[in-house]
Amino acid sequence: MATTTSAPRILSLPPEILAEIFTAYLPTYPVTADLKSSHSPFHLTHICRQLADIATSTPTLWRAIRLCAPRESSAIMRSLQSDFEMLSTAFGRAGSCPLSIQLKGNPGLWIAGVIGAIFPYRTRWEYLSLDIDRSTLSSLVAPMPMLLGLHLSNWDFFPLCLSHIETPRLRSASIWYLHPSSPLPWSQLTHLQYREAPLSECLTVLGQTPMLVWCKLWVTLDDVDEPDTAAPVELRFLRALLLITPNEDEDGDDPPCFVLRYLACPSLRTLRLNQLALSPSQLVYLQDFVARSGCKIQDLMLFNGGPPGPASKRITDAVRTSLAKAHVANTSFIGEEDIPELAWVA
Repeated sequence: MATTTSAPRILSLPPEILAEIFTAYLPTYPVTADLKSSHSPFHLTHICRQLADIATSTPTLWRAIRLCAPRESSAIMRSLQSDFEMLSTAFGRAGSCPLSIQLKGNPGLWIAGVIGAIFPYRTRWEYLSLDIDRSTLSSLVAPMPMLLGLHLSNWDFFPLCLSHIETPRLRSASIWYLHPSSPLPWSQLTHLQYREAPLSECLTVLGQTPMLVWCKLWVTLDDVDEPDTAAPVELRFLRALLLITPNEDEDGDDPPCFVLRYLACPSLRTLRLNQLALSPSQLVYLQDFVARSGCKIQDLMLFNGGPPGPASKRITDAVRTSLAKAHVANTSFIGEEDIPELAWVA
């Protein structure tokens, strides 16, 4: 007697339920899915024809994508056409959905070759993460009316300056080596990562960002002259600050924690510093900052490259003693892997 093979029970579910299952399988928007990984929407099209039809007809599965270039130059040239087609296919299936895009790789060799696949959809870009150099700056000149988050990683060894950019809804920016005179809508940003910039440039940017509630700074202490500022930059709405500086000699002229002397943050609740910035000779900068700001820090988190040791405990005890009057609720150590990023930047 012949036997029949029944279809998998999952295929008996309504298409809209299967679409919800697929959505839960992928990263939560706006976090992007790597198009070449097992968590890609393309992976869902290789199970069976029925599930492939559901995946290709569900636009929300294709609205957040990440694509990374091969590392070898020869492999980049071989993959350009297929990568371009993959991006075009994904965005063609995204319908009218807002888009979250992350392209990582050599700007001159690879991104310049594939950016044409995403450029026609620029009016629907909602989150954009892009490796750039001088050759790809022109891709950011066109209006991006829906853009909420922008991450730019500069591959050149000097700051780039945008001549023009239209991002009226931008609220979150992660910038690496971009000149502070670039016409971003600094005044409307609420979240900012500003990386590898001299202190004077950081202060210039912070002076233009009064609405920040979250900020992460990588400050290089290589200014020749003292920053020209008559008063500390006040960030009255800032609630979380992560400050990363070089591990300077604690007895040097510019210890890492001295950056705080140029800031006042009355609403600050969370402060993250490298524990090496809090040697006894540098605690005065933190004390003065807390007193000047009048803030009530709930969490002071210290990070370092290794696990906490005896030195970490001594620093913690010194911090707690010196800030006893500031009512710091909690002082703890976190690993570098726990240093937060903007949620949509993978």
